Amino acid sequence: MANEEKRSLAAVLVLSVIAYALAALLIIISRLEMLILSTVAPAAFTAIYLVISHSRSKKFRANKKKNKQQLPFIIFGLAVIPIIFSIILFIFYSYSVYLLILSFATELTFLSILFYLPLSIYDKFFWKNNAAGLAAANYKKFDAMIPLSIIIPAYNEEEIIERTIESVIESDYPTKQIIVVDDGSKDQTYLKASKYLRRFRADQFLVLTKPNGGKTSALNYGLCFATGEIIVVLDADSILSRNSLKELARQFLDPSVVAVASKVKNLRTTNTLQNCIALETVLGTNLLRGPFNVFGVIMIIPGAGGAFRRKLLLQSGGYDNDTITEDFDITLKLLKSSGRVIMVDAITYSDMPDNLKDLHKQRRRWNRGNVQTLLKHRNVLSNGRYGMLQSFGYPMLSMAFWFPAFLDFLIIGYTIYAILAGLWAYFVLPFVVYVLWQIVLTAIAVVLDGKDSGKVLLYSPLAIIGYKQILNFIIIKSVFSVLLFGRKKKLKWETTEEIPKAA
Repeated sequence: MANEEKRSLAAVLVLSVIAYALAALLIIISRLEMLILSTVAPAAFTAIYLVISHSRSKKFRANKKKNKQQLPFIIFGLAVIPIIFSIILFIFYSYSVYLLILSFATELTFLSILFYLPLSIYDKFFWKNNAAGLAAANYKKFDAMIPLSIIIPAYNEEEIIERTIESVIESDYPTKQIIVVDDGSKDQTYLKASKYLRRFRADQFLVLTKPNGGKTSALNYGLCFATGEIIVVLDADSILSRNSLKELARQFLDPSVVAVASKVKNLRTTNTLQNCIALETVLGTNLLRGPFNVFGVIMIIPGAGGAFRRKLLLQSGGYDNDTITEDFDITLKLLKSSGRVIMVDAITYSDMPDNLKDLHKQRRRWNRGNVQTLLKHRNVLSNGRYGMLQSFGYPMLSMAFWFPAFLDFLIIGYTIYAILAGLWAYFVLPFVVYVLWQIVLTAIAVVLDGKDSGKVLLYSPLAIIGYKQILNFIIIKSVFSVLLFGRKKKLKWETTEEIPKAA
């Protein structure tokens, strides 16, 4: 371990101790000691169970005929047991219904330090993918052996398509094929992409055009012309870092890996909203995805930069058009094949919304598509054949998607009621401690992420009040939109306003 890594690890461990202390203080001053049995114990036991299950995952993958119908234990450990304990406390101690709500909310909140944080530290500093050592020892041979195709679907991207293409051309990977698919653009996207044709052989650079059919059809069309063993998908508004392709491709030396996700970072943070999105990205990538990575069940390969085995992508039937989050859907399809999907430190930069209107459009599409995809693949919950996808990945992501947004507004409503009833003094100190705890968690995520994310610490309080409620409102609205109207009309793939080319 290098000296810089050792310093980062030391900082993370110190901050983790502070985070645990603040969590314990929050439980004490909130008078939630009785909830320890319904939160800490089930979470700890569930974490131990999942680690043991993962240690036996090779046996599960080898036994592909296993088709045992069962519900994942994690649902009982993180949902059913806390609710049962809360109901018992409500009956015997005459607590208000607030306790029932708060117990489950506490479970989901403290899960980040009871389970996510240790595994995220392990993922960052101690867990090494098997392919890393092989790739390091055979870099030259590796570069020549694995041809790679990059597919860039584009619709009305004349302002930024050249920037994206240039980043791919300049990337440090010699055996690559670049495919730009113009999905019936009404502007100069096709012409601007075509100017690069004269710089490359026909088999190295392709610019295809087709009638507008959406991103899914553009990806499938590009896949028909791809010749590389590895397929990299890159959104037309994203930029690859120089070594991203090499970092993505080297992971496929491990035969169990079927897909690899890059880390997506904001290209620009020019206002408060974009800094909040950057904060969300840092927390999600560095604090919440660690266990998913260790267990090999990264749930979403981002359209802004992901790599797939071409053979398996074709065997799965390519991208389906029955959801509007094709990246989430294809990831679940590949995970069902019992392969591993991981994330590496290959950085892709992408433009994010800079106003609430565009944020609403983006998240409404994401959330609607997430509902569609979760419902489409709900058979994962009852089928033990899917290993860690069934034991951890799908149920954890489902609970994190369905419950927190609704619980957040229930707790806010009760808190407002309590303040109006003159009980505001009971909420001041817990709220201050909770904000400090959130800042410490953000600091841990920043250290795990690197040196360039420090300023997002200033926006930590907005992860509790403000930005968080905006996202939760969009989630709730999107869920009801799909459940109530989704079956009556086909949801469309929406785009935000065109983003001007960065200087």
